[in-house]
Amino acid sequence: MKQLTLMSYNIHICVPDGYRFGEYIPTREDVKKVAETILSATPDIVALQEVDNQFGSPTNSRTNYLNLAKELAGFTGYYYAFGSTIDADPLAIGSSAGYIEWGNAKRTTTNGNPHGEYGNAMLSRYPIKQVRNFDLPNQLGYENRACLNARIKIGKQLFSIYVTHLQHNSALDRVNQIQMIMKIMQQDRTNSIKILLGDMNYDPDKAKRDGTYQEEFDVIKPILAAGYIDSAASVGNPALTFSARNLFERIDYIFVPKEVKVIKSFTIPSTTSDHIPLVTVISY
Repeated sequence: MKQLTLMSYNIHICVPDGYRFGEYIPTREDVKKVAETILSATPDIVALQEVDNQFGSPTNSRTNYLNLAKELAGFTGYYYAFGSTIDADPLAIGSSAGYIEWGNAKRTTTNGNPHGEYGNAMLSRYPIKQVRNFDLPNQLGYENRACLNARIKIGKQLFSIYVTHLQHNSALDRVNQIQMIMKIMQQDRTNSIKILLGDMNYDPDKAKRDGTYQEEFDVIKPILAAGYIDSAASVGNPALTFSARNLFERIDYIFVPKEVKVIKSFTIPSTTSDHIPLVTVISY
């Protein structure tokens, strides 16, 4: 059996915990600190959310006009992929899921579509073979969301990795988005191990504690019903992941198929983002 270490990490555009977008402009030193947090777990594949890619303009950017995924690839020595969800202008209206890029710190390839400036990304120790980015449904006026998919071959085994970040302020959108992702994954006919990682913006246990739980808006149940395992819960360690200095809910997840074995799951204390990284080790 071989082992693979997975990580899901909402990096908050490399803005440290306690600050908001625009209040604090991250530098390459902040990106380096995020990279150091990532490397502390020596992951093989990392799913990233809230990633800027030359956001704004060279003279007016909330992230110093940095390509954060590519910068992280440079600091880690990993390959990377980026899939956009929105442009800087307009920030929250319309889809920009058409733009993808992939490569390493020295060489980047794009699909040639109009540039997107914010979205999801992935880091990998292994070359990324194919990248796709799927637009997800959302109500008019709500922030656009997407699901990034990359195929990575490790030895003879193909992995199909899905990375997403569901809507934070609409239960209906979250349900529609996860249903679309399950449909996309079901239509993935590759002979691969399919894994879903991301910020689901939902904690059913917290909703039950708060007395707000509604089964029809539970976005975790459709994933489990499709045959995937909540990796952290499966080994009895459903650790809280948000917010970094005052943990109160578990909204970051790694879902794996039943044919793999979850060895362990843990989180990494860090204030380099408002989330802390979730790590799962599997054997296959």
